[in-house]
Amino acid sequence: MKAPFDIIETTIVTKGDVAIFTTRVRGEAGSDKPAATGKFAGSDVYAYVWPTSLNSSDIGFEKDQGIVALAVTFHPDLDDAADGGRNRDVWHPHWVVLAEDKACGGGRRSSTFRKAQRSKCRRHGRRCRC
Repeated sequence: MKAPFDIIETTIVTKGDVAIFTTRVRGEAGSDKPAATGKFAGSDVYAYVWPTSLNSSDIGFEKDQGIVALAVTFHPDLDDAADGGRNRDVWHPHWVVLAEDKACGGGRRSSTFRKAQRSKCRRHGRRCRC
């Protein structure tokens, strides 16, 4: 495992209506980023993910769809910022719902993306749903 993803500690603390998500890693968080391929299909997405105890209905999905998590992602081949903004060159947050998927050995996948949007899995080296 690369040091920027070798997690030592993660915490989520709430102060009033603000939640603070923190991760400590052995290396420098965010220093490792995927290279751009120039196309979305097959491109890599790197992420730090904090699972929560929220219900999927709390963030706009149907009830009991999986584990709600905050994912801070870097994906150089896709801009998904609000109002057509550019965010392919910065780490940025997404709320995701992680659903069980037996195709990845009992792993989980983000159910917030359609099948056509799945990218190459770093763990399995192929297009995967984890």
